[in-house]
Amino acid sequence: MVARKLLSGVIPSIRKVIAIGLGAGGENRKYPVKKYAEACNILSKNYEVYFVIVGGRSEQHDAAYLQSVLVKGTSCNFTGKTSILETAAVLSLSNLYVGNDTGVMHIAAAVGIPVVMVSREKYDYDESLAGIMSENIRFAPWDTNT
Repeated sequence: MVARKLLSGVIPSIRKVIAIGLGAGGENRKYPVKKYAEACNILSKNYEVYFVIVGGRSEQHDAAYLQSVLVKGTSCNFTGKTSILETAAVLSLSNLYVGNDTGVMHIAAAVGIPVVMVSREKYDYDESLAGIMSENIRFAPWDTNT
C-alpha cells in the first residue's frame, strides 16, 4: 500500500519499472553514474520504461544528476526519502533492479524481482583467483537469476 501511494500517478501503467541503485560500500565500488545515464537513456528510447532511483542519503547527489540527464518524465528519485521498508515496497512493484552491489540490491532479490548487479572490480591479487575472489561470486544476490 505504501509503495502504491508513493508511485500513484507517477508511472503510466504501460511502462515497465526499472529500479536503479547507485549506492555501494565505497566510492571505488560504484559504477560511474554517467554510465548509468547512458544506459537508461538508451533503454528509454527503445522501450516503454520508467526509472525509480533508490538508495540512501549518500546517493542523493548522484541520483539528482541522473534524473537531470534522463528524458523528462521517465524517472522519479526516492534516494534518502524512503525507509528501508518503503524501499522494499517500491522495489516489489518494480520489474527489474539494475545497480551496484549494495543492500538495496539484496532487498530487490528478497522481494523477488530480477537483478542485474553491476560490479566495478579491480584485482589486487593473483588473477587465477578471480572467479573465487570475485564480488559477483561472493556477494551475488541470493536466489536470483543475475
